[in-house]
Amino acid sequence: MVIPQALLPAGVAKSAPDAVLTAFSTVPPDATAGEAGFIMKVYGNGFPADRYPNPPVFVVWNGVPIPAIMKSSTELHVEISRELLANRGSATVGVLLQGVGGPSAVISNPFRIWRSSSDANCDSVVTAEDALFILRDVASASPAPHPCSSDANNDGIIDVADAMWARSEVAGLINELRRSTTQ
Repeated sequence: MVIPQALLPAGVAKSAPDAVLTAFSTVPPDATAGEAGFIMKVYGNGFPADRYPNPPVFVVWNGVPIPAIMKSSTELHVEISRELLANRGSATVGVLLQGVGGPSAVISNPFRIWRSSSDANCDSVVTAEDALFILRDVASASPAPHPCSSDANNDGIIDVADAMWARSEVAGLINELRRSTTQ
């Protein structure tokens, strides 16, 4: 991947790389649309922490560099904001290193952003409105068909427990969300 000079942070010159990067992985490997931001850990080989003290390093999210912290020659940390997780789909994640010879980038597999099973109204964000939407489905003898399920807890039954699950997700009480396979 070639990062256009205009997108490179100030002080990052465009020249030949001196660090050799190999494929890398991220933790978490995916996220749920609308969730709070988090610190992403990027694991790989070839990060030059052992050769250069504190070289500038960036994680590139859909072509935009975000400053990262190099923890070791195999681990980076970067803050992924809620705004970057606003919509379901995928993001292209890469690494940009600044060494003596200039920037070097490598692209990983796409980072998946799933629709939460609590997103009953399909707006890509989980809010109290989703819990109300689920309660309307529970109260209706024959709920109107819609593309998103009201089965927030994925137990196969649409009931009050699903509205409670959605409210718990809104309150931040559910850390490990069950991800829907629906795009």
